[in-house]
Amino acid sequence: MSHNNTPLHNDALSILTEQQLLHVNGLIQRLGDPTKHVYPVDVYTTRPHGSRQIKRDPGWEDTVAEDLEEITEPYIATDENGRPLVIYMPDYLSEKAVKEVTVGLKKLHDHLGVKAPKADTRHTGLDLAELEETYGPHGYGTLHCAAWFETGHVEEGPMISSEMCTGSKRLNATCRFVQATRTVKEELSLLYAAGDPSSWRRCVDSFKKLQQYVPATVILRTSTIDPWSSIALNSNLPARIHRDLNDAERELSGLSCFGSFYLGFLALPSLGIKLRFKVRDACIVNTFFLPHYVVKWTVSTHLVSRFSMSFFNHQDVLDWVRTRYKAKHKKVKSCERMEMQG
Repeated sequence: MSHNNTPLHNDALSILTEQQLLHVNGLIQRLGDPTKHVYPVDVYTTRPHGSRQIKRDPGWEDTVAEDLEEITEPYIATDENGRPLVIYMPDYLSEKAVKEVTVGLKKLHDHLGVKAPKADTRHTGLDLAELEETYGPHGYGTLHCAAWFETGHVEEGPMISSEMCTGSKRLNATCRFVQATRTVKEELSLLYAAGDPSSWRRCVDSFKKLQQYVPATVILRTSTIDPWSSIALNSNLPARIHRDLNDAERELSGLSCFGSFYLGFLALPSLGIKLRFKVRDACIVNTFFLPHYVVKWTVSTHLVSRFSMSFFNHQDVLDWVRTRYKAKHKKVKSCERMEMQG
């Protein structure tokens, strides 16, 4: 794949260890030709798809999903300028990664649980009584371990989400959960690096700077090549078609799922595809630009669990880090000029 052999991409990957680089090169070969699936859009100039689709009746989603092309092989899709929109690798995540997250999820739900979501685009029409009867009061819902701005306090800069730190018990449980994602997050990071080295490196560098400027965010880090400062967990909840409007606009998010369900699909209707989305399948997606939803998973006669996780960055946090970095270096240069003149 020639797009990963340029000096720019080689420089982006220079922070990897030799073993990690071998892993990435193997993924590059498995992904194949990045020009095979090119969509006539430009993520810098094209208006994001799906506003009309998102407002439609939920029944529309199931009907459309039946006609989408089913993807079960390694897949990479780009916009017309070669910027990846989707990087997909089935049967990719290691058994070690799956085991660690599975244990982490059990401990999280046993010790803390999750909260029912607030009504929004992705969580409408929920039968909360049925969900509570099936999974218990804390067995369904969402959790955000994230770096973002608190409502009404933008001037204070990014903060750790209050869902993590309202009390020492909660802080301990959520930090343990974050660290349980260490292996899966690193494997997703390396897949991101294989499919879009420049975007991946921008995210890695931004998160490192964020930890310098906001030391509390170090509790969200799981490795030195971590490209995402936030995690969203969705436990046993269906999700309607949506775009993540606060996510990075031009960078990508990592998606994975866990649980006892048998089969599901991540639908991307504006691309005309649905990615098989079950345990060990890995997706790197532009979640801001592309409308997406998880097709109803296989019906079972016994209790089925399903957990999906999104590793992401908030666009306003990326912007804040960039602004802070520029201001800091402008000040340094100004001081250097004054010293030279003095």
